[in-house]
Amino acid sequence: MRSKTIPFSNKGKIFILVLCSLLAVTCLMIHTAKADTGIVNTGVANVRSGPGTNNEIVGTVYKDTEVDILETSGSWYKIKLGNLNGWMSDTVLDIKISQNVIVTGEKVNLRSGPGTNYDILGQVVKGDKLGLISSEGDWFKIKTASGPLGYIAASLVQKEGTSAPEIPVKPPVVEQKTGKFIQVISGSINVRSGAGTAFPEIAKINDNNSYSAIGQEGDWVKINLPDGRTGYVAGWLVKEVTEGTSVPVAPTVPSVNTSVPPGTPVVYLNGQKLSFDVPPVIENDRTLVPLRAIFEAVGANVQWDQSTQTVKAARGQTTVILTIGSLKPTVNGQIWPLDVPAKIVKDRTLAPLRFVGEAFGGNVGWDAASYTVTIETKPDNAIATSITVSNGSVNLRSGPATSYDTLDILDVGEKLAIISERDGWYQVSRSGRSGWVAGWVVDVAWEENEPVEDDPVIEP
Repeated sequence: MRSKTIPFSNKGKIFILVLCSLLAVTCLMIHTAKADTGIVNTGVANVRSGPGTNNEIVGTVYKDTEVDILETSGSWYKIKLGNLNGWMSDTVLDIKISQNVIVTGEKVNLRSGPGTNYDILGQVVKGDKLGLISSEGDWFKIKTASGPLGYIAASLVQKEGTSAPEIPVKPPVVEQKTGKFIQVISGSINVRSGAGTAFPEIAKINDNNSYSAIGQEGDWVKINLPDGRTGYVAGWLVKEVTEGTSVPVAPTVPSVNTSVPPGTPVVYLNGQKLSFDVPPVIENDRTLVPLRAIFEAVGANVQWDQSTQTVKAARGQTTVILTIGSLKPTVNGQIWPLDVPAKIVKDRTLAPLRFVGEAFGGNVGWDAASYTVTIETKPDNAIATSITVSNGSVNLRSGPATSYDTLDILDVGEKLAIISERDGWYQVSRSGRSGWVAGWVVDVAWEENEPVEDDPVIEP
């Protein structure tokens, strides 16, 4: 029996109908995905081949010209105008906002980039309306009513005209067993979306449970979370175990209140336990401690300038200046760089542990097993006698500042006698060559300088 063949003309008609349908759907998708637009606010503005002034100029546009915004990269926008494609600085464009978001958190930080490790630019409060420019992961790039741009955690706002998202109820997690597991060495640590502290936090895990390890990138271990997500933890904060079970993990959202781990760090100063009305916290895997309480406990006079959000503390010949949100506090005019900035929590200034403990010449210790901080300060009549390199190689410089040339590199374990001290730097001698070492990158040994008593004067 011969099968019936469709005439060629009918096949052509079917093909044309299908093609037209696809084209219509595509056009509809393109129309609904229309980009935001910007208006040029200066006389003539350059369009460049990439996001930065070091890139080639590929065209120019004139004031009041409207361009389509395709994407963002830092403070640059990728634009399209007819056949012209390229990048323009946000300083020459006024963005036409097509969508607003409403702040749902009580008080929320605006940051300079999409993550809690970026500087705090300011704060907004519940109910504030912000212009939505773009999204980057779990963060929105926004424009405030007064004009400045910044980033805000997407979980702390909702798009205007929409209801607040419901929190999904997840089914119980069944115990999972694989060949390789890791466990937190002590306390609670962050789980991040990528292999590094620059990536946002997505959860916290503690030392009560173990988790399946599925890979490694550098010093970071990729793990499975019981809710189905994957994340990264710092390899130096975990240990490998042979077997483990998974339990539900509560997701973490960035907020102005830093989460306190179950085992809050305990601080001892010269053997005495300190108590605080605001306890120490962990942020970006760094311990932040109450600055005023510790500074005053070592005998420093602490002043607060509300207008500049700056702390100034003085003790003897040492003056410390620290501004909230800054990574560059100074000790006697010399910059002491920080990994994370100081912040205000419940009207108290919290700053990185090592900076607070060492700014006035103390030595800081950390016991991960007991979550204990120890700070040992020099006696008032003590003199510095030697330095020991303990936390990685450090530079030996020709003078007491980072602007001086590097003469040599000191290795871990080296102990050198101190010749003199200036502005937090110590002059030492190594193999017949003298140089200077920053006091905050080494351990300093002190000895009490006993006063010499004069012979008694016998009255005639």
